[in-house]
Amino acid sequence: MPPTPPLLTPEFDRLLDRLAADIIDAAVFRHLRADLNAILDDYRREFNESNTFWYLSFQAYTEVMLNRLGRVYVSHKGALSLSAWLEAIRSTPQLFPTAPDRAQLGRDVESVGNTDPLVKKLICLRGNFVAHINWDHTAGGGVKIKNESFALTFDEIDVLILRASEILNRYSILFKQMLWSMEIAGRHDYKFILNAVRSDLERLDAEIASDIERATRSSQIQPVSVDVEPDADE
Repeated sequence: MPPTPPLLTPEFDRLLDRLAADIIDAAVFRHLRADLNAILDDYRREFNESNTFWYLSFQAYTEVMLNRLGRVYVSHKGALSLSAWLEAIRSTPQLFPTAPDRAQLGRDVESVGNTDPLVKKLICLRGNFVAHINWDHTAGGGVKIKNESFALTFDEIDVLILRASEILNRYSILFKQMLWSMEIAGRHDYKFILNAVRSDLERLDAEIASDIERATRSSQIQPVSVDVEPDADE
């Protein structure tokens, strides 16, 4: 990786904030997808009321999560990534009131580089299936790239998100005494939507049950027979 240019405090502050935005996005969309997965069985009927919308939503959450995670970890010349950011810290320690621990910094650099097994998988996934689609793999029916080269599990994605957030906060607290939360206000807003659908379905169920009961009662009413006396003239 080419050496990073020297930085001034305002420049480093802007880079930190922008990198934090991608890390937080990755965490927020991962949390949202995990939360929704956790309640699928409890709200199966409510999800099925708008199945297409939720299918596309789940797909979008995953795409955004992988897109942000790829930007955080995959390094290119001139791109902001964790690796480039850490190298800037290593070459400009004077930006910090208290200099970062060099041994810890070295471990952090290694953990976000392309020799780390999980980062290596993410790079392969991003380059062949997220940012781009591999031509030969697609044309060949999906046999060119082995699954173990790119197939990240959600547990592994959680490890990468946690790693990025810990590194971010380790140096953010040193630089400007600030910690970043990986949560977002309104994390569980989806419950209002699903509970509103549930309430409407319960109302419709009650109306249908009432209609059935009324129809059943009507069918059970016996007709009244009336004996008519013949006229005397007949």
